[in-house]
Parts: sequence; C-alpha cells; structure tokens
Amino acid sequence: YARDQVDKQWEPIPWMLVETAGNNNSGWYLGVEFSGRTRLRLEREGSTISGDAGLNPNPVPFLTLLRPGETFTTPKIFLGAFSGGSETAGNILRRWMTRAILNPATVKNPSYPLLVNNSWGSGMDINEAKLQSMMNDAAELGIEMFHVDAGWFRGVGDWYSDTEKLPHGVDGLAGYAHRLGMKFGLWVDWTQAGTDTGPDALNVHDPKVRDWLTRDVPADWKPEPFKGVTIDIGYAPAREWCARELDRLVNDYHLDMLEHDGYLLAQGCLRRDHPHVACDPAEAGPAPWLEGACSTDVSYHSTLAYYELYGKLRAKHPGLLLEACNDGGRMVDFGTAAHVDYFSITDTYDPLSNRRAF
Repeated sequence: YARDQVDKQWEPIPWMLVETAGNNNSGWYLGVEFSGRTRLRLEREGSTISGDAGLNPNPVPFLTLLRPGETFTTPKIFLGAFSGGSETAGNILRRWMTRAILNPATVKNPSYPLLVNNSWGSGMDINEAKLQSMMNDAAELGIEMFHVDAGWFRGVGDWYSDTEKLPHGVDGLAGYAHRLGMKFGLWVDWTQAGTDTGPDALNVHDPKVRDWLTRDVPADWKPEPFKGVTIDIGYAPAREWCARELDRLVNDYHLDMLEHDGYLLAQGCLRRDHPHVACDPAEAGPAPWLEGACSTDVSYHSTLAYYELYGKLRAKHPGLLLEACNDGGRMVDFGTAAHVDYFSITDTYDPLSNRRAF
C-alpha cells in the first residue's frame, strides 16, 4: 500500500532507478514483484551507495511464524541495467514485463487492451435504465466492454443484485451488453464485510465471519457505502469462502472482466488463530491499517492467498479478464501485474493527475 501521511512521501510502485551523472546516461533499476508491505531503501555514504529491497521491516524487525514442515519464500526481486537514459530503461522494463510477468494469453490477444466505458461517471447513483442508456451510447461509439462500477449490490459484503435498482439483476445487464456486442465487467470489493443479514452475506456480527475479520467492531458499527471491514484471506476458512464467491460471481453474472477494489490485503490483524504473527492491540494503529509488529507478516500471508485465489480463478475461467483498483488505484505493483490484466490507476479526473498516474 501507499497512503498519504503528514511529512512523508509515499510512492505506490515498488521500483527505483539509479542513473550516473555525466554524458553516458547509464544506470540500473530494481523492483519488488510482490503486493504486500515492501520497502526499498537507498543511501549514500561517501562514494558508496547501499540499500536493500524486500519485505518491510518497520516498525520493528520482521517476524513470521513457521510451523513444522512449513517453508518461507521471500518476494521476488528483479534488477536491470541500461545505457541511454531513463526512457531506454522504461522500454527495457516494459519489454521484459511483457515476456516475464504479464499473462501470455492476454498479451497475445490482438484485441487487448479493450476500449472500456465505466459507469463510475455516475458514481453510486445508477439504475437499470441509466446503465442501459450508457450501454447504448457506448455501443454506438464502438466501445468494446461496458464496466459496471460500485452501486449495483445489496450492501457491502452482500454481493447480490440490488433489485430495486436493477429489476433484471446484474445478469440482465450482462445479457444486454452482450446483445449489443460488448463484453461485460463488474466491480466487486470482495474482501469487505458489512452488516447485511441476507443469505451468504459477510456480516461482521456473524460468529463465523467475525473470526475472519482483522478486528472486532462495535455493535453500532456501520459500513461506508462500498467499504467495510477487511477479512483476512490468509486465514483458510475466509480464503475458501472467497474462492466460492468469486466463482459464483463470474458464473452467475456472466462476467468477461472482474475488478477488485478496497483494502483487499489485510496488513494488520489482531487474531491469534490465523497463520500470521498477531498484532498487539495496545500498539496497533487505527483501522483499517492496524500497523504494528505483525503488519508485514499479515500482508505477506494475504498476498500469497490473493495470488492463489486469482491463479485458480484464471485457470477455471481462462477467458476472464481481471482488473485491480484498490482504494482509488493504490495497488500498482509488479506482483499484482502478474495476476491481473488492467490497473485502475486513479479515481481522479483532472488531466494533470491522470498524466502523473500514467
């Protein structure tokens, strides 16, 4: 994650470049292929530059739990060299990513990337008539995929069609898009629990679900419009529910593309029966971060679970496209790039912010 904090500079992409002074414009770059809490550090001592890259050791030295027979694998680090300036370095990196990281089937698809229209221009204020009107306009303009963003569901954690807004459901919208010759995509914040009590909803007060959460919540707690409490997908029962739910969403709603958003990866958890080191409640920071000695280990296990879930989902639905957003586009990393086909890089619409994000 990268988040704004007073007097701190955060860069969401775990990558850095060092270029020599002078005329030859040569240098090297380094990145971390991982979606959990990582750190890149570089410092100069006299004529020497030193640093490190990998799991974030802050705020205390990294701790993890290894049970008998278990193994621990550090994140992948990649290193490249260049001569000819940073533009050359960028070209080398992009070519390498295409060969080594991105999904080969997607890259080979001559229609990728698709031209997409997203409903977020209307925010949560959507309904069936408005979405169908958008789809009609999109099809007329030659748009190749229509993407329904947040606002279609009954409630946070209750990922079923809001039939007051959508009388024919999300599957009806998918059919409408397909009849117009477009593919259909859907936003889902699938690791978030709320307070809905419908069948199969992730309810924070359900005893089963409560043990999946990163923390307990007060009895009067309410979710935000599309954000609740993160479940710890590193915990096997929670991960198994997610696997079933993701498969249901793709099948029931005839998805060509699935977008995830929200705080997908927990990076702090107070539970002591999960596979990670638990945070000390006395030292844990405010929700949803819960930063403490456990934070990197919680994110490590969550990241491995995320990769496992999406690997299995892609194997089961080989034509499915996947998109990552994460709180307005703050999960742009090389590990995620290996498991999705698109990034939502910003929720900002002014030209300067979009150019910087790109």
